Amino acid sequence: MPFKEGEPPALELQVTSPANVRDAAYTLIGTVRTEADASWLEGSSVRIRSLITGLTDEAFLDGGGSFAQDLELQPETDNSLELTVCDGVGREAARLVVTIRCQSAGPALGQGVSQKQTVAQPSLDPPWPRFAQLVRRCLDLAVEAATALGLAREELFEHVHAQERYAEQAYEENNQVLYQECRENLEKYVGYLDQLKRDALPRPAAPQLPPEEEAKDSVARFRDYLATVWKQVRAKQRIDLEPRLTEIAGQARGFTQRMKSEPTAVVRDARRLGAEVHKIEEQLTQGRRQSTGGGAELLEGSS
Repeated sequence: MPFKEGEPPALELQVTSPANVRDAAYTLIGTVRTEADASWLEGSSVRIRSLITGLTDEAFLDGGGSFAQDLELQPETDNSLELTVCDGVGREAARLVVTIRCQSAGPALGQGVSQKQTVAQPSLDPPWPRFAQLVRRCLDLAVEAATALGLAREELFEHVHAQERYAEQAYEENNQVLYQECRENLEKYVGYLDQLKRDALPRPAAPQLPPEEEAKDSVARFRDYLATVWKQVRAKQRIDLEPRLTEIAGQARGFTQRMKSEPTAVVRDARRLGAEVHKIEEQLTQGRRQSTGGGAELLEGSS
């Protein structure tokens, strides 16, 4: 049965494969049930993403709502798997995280253990499908910006994935404040990525500076930005961020000597290092919100 966006039926996802195993080759087995019209399950699937490796698989439900998917676990650790139930057209209806322990030593417990969770209708705003769309938009923009600037896209993905993880935690805990903050951080990041992309595009209507002058201008802006962020880091006594700023400053030492011989490369490198400084600027807000799990993870926001 089709549902309005953000209003999937109440679902029950039950994992029946063992929760503790010795072999990294693993088959995840489970069932999805709903008290609504069973036709909703037709063509539905469960997407399985490893929160360790980021790899994603998809298992389609059979007529009874069951699924099975072969996976490769990471040995000697707890493997957190994010399971997302999707309807027949790929819209996300609900998600949860299960943990499969893979240890070669000791007894392999949990044979036949059932991990069963009922996924209620989402109550946070915006509904998770819309948040997922915002994540996808950020990732798409990150690819475009990275391509335009010649950066590794993974560098721009990091912030998106971090906000997604915190949002998942907030969603599971029904924490609207944290959930809203994650959304606002990603919306700001959309603007940042869009600006990166625009800066990399040619602007034929604007008067173009000679390459050496453009390099001087880019380096001056980068150094001003680096100095500003460094002052903020010291004012907030974030000594943990200073080594990375020192490393970035070291990479910029040769800019003056390179301006005449390779000005275009200097402009590109100044923008790349500016993106690294921006990441550090975002981390300045980490100290103001700690996760409820003892402070091991901190929220990455925008200052």
